[in-house]
Amino acid sequence: MSTMRAVRVDSCGGAEQMFIREVPRPEPGPGEVRVCLSACGINLIDTYHRSGLYPLALPTGLGCEGAGRVDAIGDGVDDLTVGERVGFAMAMGAYAEAIVLPRGALVKIPDAVSDEEAAAVLLKAMTVDYLFNDTFVLHGGETVLFHAAAGGVGFIACQWAKAKGVRLIGTASTEKKCNLALSHGAAECFVSTEDDLETRLRGAAPSGYPVVYDSVGRSTYRVSLGLLAPLG
Repeated sequence: MSTMRAVRVDSCGGAEQMFIREVPRPEPGPGEVRVCLSACGINLIDTYHRSGLYPLALPTGLGCEGAGRVDAIGDGVDDLTVGERVGFAMAMGAYAEAIVLPRGALVKIPDAVSDEEAAAVLLKAMTVDYLFNDTFVLHGGETVLFHAAAGGVGFIACQWAKAKGVRLIGTASTEKKCNLALSHGAAECFVSTEDDLETRLRGAAPSGYPVVYDSVGRSTYRVSLGLLAPLG
């Protein structure tokens, strides 16, 4: 049986609990595809899996998203060929040389997008897609409030909002981060620790916001509720 290298966690804890092991190279079954990985995404949720905050059966691999080339194809998969570039998110075990996934978990990567970009963007971009097209559908012309606008999800949200014709008002923890959000498409961005934050946010949308996207919660929840427009 051929082997590959993969990160394994035998017991929960800090980064010192991650080890590179030689493990069996997985074989694709019916409807499955093996991807030889060239890049993997690094996400906050990976630390939750490693620490045990989000419990997993041990030992476990790590890594939810990645990209690479199709290496082997199981029966019933007829729309991919060996060598094609694909990416994925919402999986488990991307910190490895290869991974086997159902065909439906994979997307083809356009030529203009690198493996590294695909591995870094999918999970965050899927989050923004859900927020903007399902949680609260944005059509263009709205003014919305997006907390943590300078995070990985926030950067994509700023760009996506601008492309849709949405005026995104952001918050971030520092002036430097606010400037980054502005450079990515935010219309305005305010430092979240300012004493007059609520007043400034209200001034940016006097009638209230139809939707507030809040991934911070504890320090922003009451402010967010107070800034919503009626029925927002």
